[in-house]
Amino acid sequence: MAKLSPMMEQYFQIKQNYADTLLFFRLGDFYEMFFEDAKIASKELELVLTGRDCGQEERAPMCGVPFHSADSYIAKLVSRGYKVAICEQVEDPATAKGIVKRDVVRIVTPGTVIESNMLDESKNNYLASVFVSDKSCGLAFVDVSTGEVHLDCTTDNDLSEYIINRLGCYSPSEVILNKYASSIKSVSDFIKNRLSVDYQIVSEKDYNLDELNAEIRSHISSEGDLSKFDENNSLVFAFGVALLYLKGVQKNNLENISEVDFYNESSFLTLDLTARRNLELTETQLRREKKGSLLWVLDHTKTAMGKRLIRNWVEQPLINYSSIILRQNAVEELSADTILLDSLMGCMADMFDIERIMTRVVYGSANAKELRTLSRTIEQLSTIKANLSSVKSKMLSGIFDDIDLLEDVYDLINSSICDDPPLTVRDGGMIRDGYNEELDTLRERRNFWSHACYTETYDK
Repeated sequence: MAKLSPMMEQYFQIKQNYADTLLFFRLGDFYEMFFEDAKIASKELELVLTGRDCGQEERAPMCGVPFHSADSYIAKLVSRGYKVAICEQVEDPATAKGIVKRDVVRIVTPGTVIESNMLDESKNNYLASVFVSDKSCGLAFVDVSTGEVHLDCTTDNDLSEYIINRLGCYSPSEVILNKYASSIKSVSDFIKNRLSVDYQIVSEKDYNLDELNAEIRSHISSEGDLSKFDENNSLVFAFGVALLYLKGVQKNNLENISEVDFYNESSFLTLDLTARRNLELTETQLRREKKGSLLWVLDHTKTAMGKRLIRNWVEQPLINYSSIILRQNAVEELSADTILLDSLMGCMADMFDIERIMTRVVYGSANAKELRTLSRTIEQLSTIKANLSSVKSKMLSGIFDDIDLLEDVYDLINSSICDDPPLTVRDGGMIRDGYNEELDTLRERRNFWSHACYTETYDK
């Protein structure tokens, strides 16, 4: 049997660790796929299937996509339930000795997407983690694109019904289960047939209580929150495994996850799946679309964050009296002061999705255009805070106190990034003139030699 080429040997070494994913293998300006991955991708993405010499008698089936437009192709694959492993060149080809080193820098799955162009801005994109034992269950719903975490646990007699109702409330796009949970037929059937998503069974060896407790403590610092984990191992197993899974696919430390929200059954109206469907809270029964639902009637929000928040409020109606009064007083004050309301709405209309942009900043995947977008959003905060300076209601006053104007972030972006930056780093020209003396010197030299070469060519 003929020996594989060095590049193809490298491909197989990496691919064997990601057998259940489609491997996007970076070669120059393209992500290439080979063999069975290429056959799947060519069919799903309607790409031409070609071949490449691989050192053997038969050419390797191959297809590829340009790296600068890969997001749309990845989004299509992920929406159809595939996992995509992104394999990049991790050293400079100009200084590499032999074949350029490559490694997987991230795995994109339905529940771990952070790119705005792959997500519905009006919905959270949850990864659900479910752990079930004989007498209790723990549930974790994590939106890595915003850093939101919602935790729940129960010792309800009918665990399966409780799990189904909670999954129906959050509608996760990806689910991970322990073996016991996966054996509950009604739960697994609901995930596949009603949520229309796949689930993954986590190995029992990954449910190590001490290790998962340590993982949780590396993210959560509030002693009050940590004490709740001490009281319930099912919560530790559900949330801890979710964190490990996310770290494994994101290849980073999940720095945007630092706070958790514990579900309190006494604060919210309990609605089973049938009630949600019949009430048409967020979608109609017949066509399963937003138009015609309660959310469609109520949602006049101006920002992506507001759209997600009001959806959350509609899906989990309050029954706690003091919480209801807080909201009502805030709404009453805004309704009575139309000047304040119009001013706030005007500011909101110019705000972008700061939650998801900040996540990409934390993960190092934000581009310069998104940084300028962040700057324009931060610019609205001072006006919003000024408008709220004389409010009376407790909820609005709390919002006023919590607003950080982020002046240091705003100044850094405006001083360093040009007004109309390119989309990618390789296009150059994103750093503003005068920000870095060394960069300015290099630019002057480049421009001088470019002009000199042009003049010499023209003279000839």
